[in-house]
Amino acid sequence: MVVVKQSFDPTAEPKRRNKGQKDKEFYADLDRAKKRFTCFSCSGCLGILILILLAAITGILFVIALTGFEVPLMTKLVYKPPTPIRVVAPAGTENIDDLIEQKLMNGLKTGKLILTEQEITAALREPSQSGELALKQGQVSIDDDQAEIYGQVTLVANQPMIVRAIVVPSRTGNSLELKKLYLGNLNLPIEIARSVAETLRMPTSLDLTPFGISGVDFQTGALSAKAILPEQE
Repeated sequence: MVVVKQSFDPTAEPKRRNKGQKDKEFYADLDRAKKRFTCFSCSGCLGILILILLAAITGILFVIALTGFEVPLMTKLVYKPPTPIRVVAPAGTENIDDLIEQKLMNGLKTGKLILTEQEITAALREPSQSGELALKQGQVSIDDDQAEIYGQVTLVANQPMIVRAIVVPSRTGNSLELKKLYLGNLNLPIEIARSVAETLRMPTSLDLTPFGISGVDFQTGALSAKAILPEQE
């Protein structure tokens, strides 16, 4: 029988104690790191939420300021009153109802109806037969493919705002369609534009045949159409 004698290492026990101590220190450091990470995460998340909230509020105020509505400090920085495509001087004194009636009577004789942008501008600035004035300082400028209706309205808190509506003839030429609507400098998405137009009592699609007008075509400075007998109600 062979007996193997194990040699005694006097440094083994201190090494084990040192290893155990290092393990305890490692886990203690790990616990402290977890606590620091947890505290940082909570405060960090709160800070991020506050930044997101501030960014959202700033964005909303920025959009409101673009309309021309008075937002302290911001409106003066981002808003410049929009101007029309070109200034149109009014010519005539008829309101819109009388103008169309007069043009229709003449048009039925010739079969053609022409409304100039100056005549329409003058008509917009006259109260209708019901006494309503749709736009203040209103005007219409007509180009080959579209017309711009420009004027001032009051929507909120009796504060005036500038509105620009871009309208185009339909494919049949029997109606006018709203293409774009600007509130101040803000180009409204079409769905929101339709809602705002309804608030302004501005039709997003206007059938002209009940007025005795069909085949509308735009040319620079004027609207031309066929005059027909108005539909009887």
